[in-house]
Amino acid sequence: CCISALGYWEWYFPVSLHCSSSLQQLLGLVTICRKAGKLICGFDPVGDAVKAGKAACVLLTRDASPRTVKEARFRWAEQVSVLDTPLTMEQLEQCFHRKVAVMAVCDGGFARRFAQLLEPEENNREPGSLTIDDVNP
Repeated sequence: CCISALGYWEWYFPVSLHCSSSLQQLLGLVTICRKAGKLICGFDPVGDAVKAGKAACVLLTRDASPRTVKEARFRWAEQVSVLDTPLTMEQLEQCFHRKVAVMAVCDGGFARRFAQLLEPEENNREPGSLTIDDVNP
């Protein structure tokens, strides 16, 4: 019958509306990137995209296994930027309907926007951390 406005949006947009605003921006950007066909999911397909020169950056979820993170950095850090995200596999499963820990962004504009959202604040930056200019176009 009737669905309240909040209930409708929770049904229409499967990501929880109770996330922080920066997390919602990241999830929204991931969704737009996927719908534009510029996001590749999964370790092996991401590796193929990096090898072919299609990937502009690689995104890792915060709950990716330590081995996955180590392998991703070892294999791809010289070719593209590898960015850690605060997203979890469970949150991405709500968007993709499957668990995802590794994603490749295949567009320079999307990659720069991810770097902007994930860049630490200037006064909290660690030496050698990633900047927006480090992302491959």
